[in-house]
Amino acid sequence: MAATVARICRRLAAPARPQVTVLERGGVRVDLRGELDEPRRWVVGHQLLRELSLVGWHVTVDDTRLLVLGWSAAQLAYRLRVLQLALTSLEHVGSTIDVAVAVADQQRHRCPDLPWEELSASVLDHVEREHLRWPIRLAEMDGLERTSPQAGLRHQLRTSIRLEEQVRAACSWHVHVAGLAIAAWQHRSEHARSGPQTREAAITHIRSMRLTELLPPGSLSPTPPETA
Repeated sequence: MAATVARICRRLAAPARPQVTVLERGGVRVDLRGELDEPRRWVVGHQLLRELSLVGWHVTVDDTRLLVLGWSAAQLAYRLRVLQLALTSLEHVGSTIDVAVAVADQQRHRCPDLPWEELSASVLDHVEREHLRWPIRLAEMDGLERTSPQAGLRHQLRTSIRLEEQVRAACSWHVHVAGLAIAAWQHRSEHARSGPQTREAAITHIRSMRLTELLPPGSLSPTPPETA
């Protein structure tokens, strides 16, 4: 638990590093004092409460600390609902195409000399972290032991893992399509000035591609999202 809590803290509190302490009787304490001033501490505290609760843990919070106290049936039920909603939203890749092309265009304007490979990697990182969000959340849970002596909690945890794999696969599909969109925009911007028309041409091209053209290489034809 402590390693996952620390990863989530690093993401939300950066560049501050809240202290994460394992409690003798189980659970974890996150100390928000020190590097965070009061306004920032309030914001980070509420963000951590939301993200740590989303994992499925019971979390309490006060002005200076959070206590992560173990699995909660109510919070795991909430996680399952959120994962189902994520799967529904990931059925369509249109917004991912739009975001990838828009961010690529913005970064090219800000850093016109940035090599294409670095620009593409930066855009894909933005797509994962800021647009899709789930790839980072799921990576933070790597190695987390998810067991419970309670049968009901074990069932919820197994269901969560199954849904997470589906979300992970859908996100990988979105990242693949985002890469295609960046490449289409790059091809057109090399032969014309970047701008609204170039962005729209790249988006239209990707949206018009056949499903088989959008599948990742070697794909065994999963059930991919629509491009609408």
